[in-house]
Amino acid sequence: QNTCSRTEIYIAILCCALTAVNAQDVDGRIEQIDLHDYSIEWMLPVGCDYSGFFVELLGYLAELANVTNLSVTGLGKCKDEFLKGLSESESRALTHAQAAGRLPVNLSRHILIQHSPPCTWKKFPKRKKPMLVIGRTMTESSLLPVGWADCTDRVDQVWVPTHFHARVMLQGGVPAHKVATVPEAVDPAFFSPALAA
Repeated sequence: QNTCSRTEIYIAILCCALTAVNAQDVDGRIEQIDLHDYSIEWMLPVGCDYSGFFVELLGYLAELANVTNLSVTGLGKCKDEFLKGLSESESRALTHAQAAGRLPVNLSRHILIQHSPPCTWKKFPKRKKPMLVIGRTMTESSLLPVGWADCTDRVDQVWVPTHFHARVMLQGGVPAHKVATVPEAVDPAFFSPALAA
C-alpha cells in the first residue's frame, strides 16, 4: 500500500490554489508551479505550546520547510526547553522558520496563511494584499459562530481540517468557492501500522 508523505496533500492543494490565482500564459496554459518561487508566511498567534492550532502547524512544518521559503510569525520565541521536546527535524524547521520572521517579501509572490478564528484575520487593502491569503481555522461546534461567515471576506480561501468543518462553514453561509478541506498532516513513518504490530 502506498502512503503519502506528511505534506503531499497539503502541497498539492497549495499548488492548486496558486494555479487558480495565477494568470494563464498567452497560449492559455497554466504555468508550472514551483513553491520555491513564492514566500509563504504562516501566521499563528498562539504561542509555543501544544494547542490544536500549534500541533497542526507542527505536523506540516518540517517537510514544508524543505520545499518552500517558509516563515512562521506570531508565535513569539520558543524556549530552548520547549524545542528540546520536539523531534530534531521539527525543532530545526521551527527555529529556521521563526528566524525568517518578517523578511521583505514580493507581495505578488507571497502567500499568507492566517491560522486562527476568522474574525482575527487581517483584511488587506488591495495595494498591500499578498497574492493569496488563506484562512486556516476550525470550530468544535456544529453551528458556525456568529460573525464568522462575514469575516471570511478577509481571505481568498478558507481551509478547514475535515469535511465536518467544511459542512459547518457552508451551512453557516461561507461561499462554497472559498472552502477547502485540507486534512491535518500525519507522519506515516511514526504512525505506521507495521510499528503497532
